[in-house]
Amino acid sequence: MRWLLSAAASLLGIVLGLYPLTLAPPITPLIIMAVVALTLLGLALSTAWWLFAGPCVAILILEYASALVLASGNVDLLSPAVAVGYLVLLELIDAVRALVRQAPVRRSVLKKMGNDTVPAIVIGAIGAFCALLASSIVSGGHPLLLAIAAAAGLGAVAFAVALARRALSTS
Repeated sequence: MRWLLSAAASLLGIVLGLYPLTLAPPITPLIIMAVVALTLLGLALSTAWWLFAGPCVAILILEYASALVLASGNVDLLSPAVAVGYLVLLELIDAVRALVRQAPVRRSVLKKMGNDTVPAIVIGAIGAFCALLASSIVSGGHPLLLAIAAAAGLGAVAFAVALARRALSTS
């Protein structure tokens, strides 16, 4: 199970590290960020230290944001999926960490984690996509429309947090 989760995390990390290079010209700083982030991912998976997981995802996010800036302000409609990818990557690293540390993890616990996390991810991603789509459609439009789109995104995330709290309170 550990190797399967490590392989999934590695594959997802590679995708998240290489995707920004498709958005902007692959200049040296972007390539260096990707290499450093993927190195930290390898260290996080092999040592099971959170010390490497946080900086890994932070550098991936910085690389993505830099690529968006370099892409001349184009809206990336896949950004909600990328954001979900970061969350899933952290969840996979956490699962690998638990298995490496020999923590007693039962299949029912993993299933409960998935049942609690997946709806939050889906709702948050839908909200983020709607906000992004609305802001790209009304680009140059009235600022109130952008505020409404942002509020819809925040509302979707708040709803996901409420669902997660309810799931935690029933467990």
